[in-house]
Amino acid sequence: GTLVVLRTKFDVEEWQRSLREGTSFSVLNHASLPSTERKRSKTQLKCAGFDVVLTTYDALKAREKATAVDDRGRAVMKDGTQDGWYSSRSGGENSQPQKCETISTLHGMKWHRAVFVDLLGRVGYIAKKGTARSTAAIALRARTRFIFF
Repeated sequence: GTLVVLRTKFDVEEWQRSLREGTSFSVLNHASLPSTERKRSKTQLKCAGFDVVLTTYDALKAREKATAVDDRGRAVMKDGTQDGWYSSRSGGENSQPQKCETISTLHGMKWHRAVFVDLLGRVGYIAKKGTARSTAAIALRARTRFIFF
């Protein structure tokens, strides 16, 4: 599916209205879900049933679930052969513990495309390296990424 990350809930509502009126895509407004519902593991299954999932940067940076991340800060996905367990590292002399971050349940999904809508300049969310919003955006697993300013 497609994940579209927007700046505000008002933007999400506008995109939702436009997509429903102008396309045949099924659309989920993830940002409007209560935080208790967003934390549930069933939310991933719910999101997978929609063509487009709309959310905000603030919902994306929500600390909902501890997840292993790689050196680039992207969520590590289980490959299905481990029966729910992550494989251990080599255990060699220079072995480092697996880095984990507490991130959104949306990071547990592999997206076909992720679309980020932001502003240029000092007011931009993802242009500021190291902020919670930019870290959450980087951590998403997506085949393709688009950024619109």
